[in-house]
Amino acid sequence: IYVKFPTSLGTITTGLYTFYQCTSLKKVVLPTTWGSMTSLFQFFGNCVALEDVTLPTSWGNVISVSNMFATCTILENIVLPTNWGIVNSMSSMFASCFKLKTVNLPSTWGNGTGIQCTGMFNSCSSLTYINLPISWGNVTNISGMFTLCKSLKTLSLPTSWGSINTLSSFLSQCKSLSNISVPSTYNDFPNSWLGMFNECQSLRTITNFEYLGSLTTGSSFSNILFNCASLEQPITINAKLTKLGISGGLNALLKVNSIRLTNTASDFSGSSPQIDVSYTSLDATALNTLFGDLPTLTGKVITVKGCPGAATCDTSIATAKGWSVTTA
Repeated sequence: IYVKFPTSLGTITTGLYTFYQCTSLKKVVLPTTWGSMTSLFQFFGNCVALEDVTLPTSWGNVISVSNMFATCTILENIVLPTNWGIVNSMSSMFASCFKLKTVNLPSTWGNGTGIQCTGMFNSCSSLTYINLPISWGNVTNISGMFTLCKSLKTLSLPTSWGSINTLSSFLSQCKSLSNISVPSTYNDFPNSWLGMFNECQSLRTITNFEYLGSLTTGSSFSNILFNCASLEQPITINAKLTKLGISGGLNALLKVNSIRLTNTASDFSGSSPQIDVSYTSLDATALNTLFGDLPTLTGKVITVKGCPGAATCDTSIATAKGWSVTTA
């Protein structure tokens, strides 16, 4: 099925569900402008046969493109307008576009406020590379933005986190990503880094890892490097922490053999265990050094189960600071 629109959309203000579940739709040519349209939520949602789309050259008055192409499972390429205009919601825009290979993003995120990119490319399992704008601009949420992009090999991030306050699962299960450089600036907004690199099993190096988080605002690093089996670099964290999780599993010992915490203001106010470094390659010396970095608090728990040094480390270093140590 092929659809070609008139030259104008007139005074239509919403495109909600316009082609939702049009499962035989293959090609669409849209007018050169969106006219008065403000929302394109699920515009092509579940169009599982869609192969070719010609979009207008500008987003015009469009505010939301969330789920616009969600589950367009055979769409391989798309050319977007050269400017995001005032768009502020891109959540799940291309979620589950399993064959999407290339996307040309504009050079900036536009003038929208509080821009949401949650799950924007979630499960785009054929996407190998994407060139992001040089600045995050007004983007505030990138949680799950590239979750399950299993073929993503390279990603160039902006040099600053801008106003981003949520990064949970940003690159979770990007199993082909081998190296990444994060900004060499701290993010001073309240934020969660929960599972940011969760199960990035090919990830070998993270440049500037020590700059993640804030020096003064509590950050949750829960499961931030869970099951990153190829990561070999020593880990230093300068952020003020509420929770930390760098761990492997019973059959997947992480290669990480050094973890240092430099911020004495960390309050580890998260749920127990506040620190989980189980099944990492920390020997007794490395564990003792980590214990020495712990701030003096009350009723906190650190788990070192499965570490080579778990049986011989000096747990008294930690217990003297009010921590309980789980070794088995």
